[in-house]
Amino acid sequence: MEFNWIDKIELTQKYNVFGRFYNIELTKNEDEGIIKCRNDLQISDKSYANEFGTEGKPQLLMIMMNPGTSEPADPNYIIPSYKSKDAPTLIRKTEMVETVPDETQYQIMRIMSNMGYKHARVINISDLRNPISNNFASELKKIHNLDTVHSIFSEKREKELTEVFSNLNKDSIIFKAWGISIVNNCTSFEELVKKCLLALPTSQKQLGLMGESNHHFRHPLPFPPWSEKSLKKWLLDAGSLFN
Repeated sequence: MEFNWIDKIELTQKYNVFGRFYNIELTKNEDEGIIKCRNDLQISDKSYANEFGTEGKPQLLMIMMNPGTSEPADPNYIIPSYKSKDAPTLIRKTEMVETVPDETQYQIMRIMSNMGYKHARVINISDLRNPISNNFASELKKIHNLDTVHSIFSEKREKELTEVFSNLNKDSIIFKAWGISIVNNCTSFEELVKKCLLALPTSQKQLGLMGESNHHFRHPLPFPPWSEKSLKKWLLDAGSLFN
């Protein structure tokens, strides 16, 4: 299927974006500080969102690298902070708030618009909100050695992951798009990718633009550097997977 390019203004008028944001204190060491995270993102057609909110079953589940530049739309929103030991329970109960869309999410909206999907959900290999890939890899290595709770694919968050997969229809599609270079450059990330692949329900159709192995899947936002041309190339290639 050949996907059409759709302008961001049109996409913003058509879709709502909501996410669950939280901070987590992994250690008492002030040098480690508070880790900024987001564990869930949902994109809905506005008419669908008015009827079902974020409670419906998504037609598309994207598995991405990390939340990147994602942030709440309300600058005054106070993001809750959790102690590491309490996080697996509290993360799941975090409220859903309106979210500022980024370039990656616009790519997902383009898939939705071309396919006629009303609802998509995004989870990540890691919840760490760090938009710079190299910095993210460095932070992930350090954080992952302290605690794996930053990832929904951690054994500590098995219940949350089960809830995500159980909230899919039989024809919902899982789209793998967490990137390529990050897998090669960060052993902690690759370890989580392996856990992800083992956890994926075989009953669901799985798509993704695979790289050199089944650990590598092209990210919707080619980086560095990305351009409109590279975004369109990824979108066209993604469209070829849908039939």
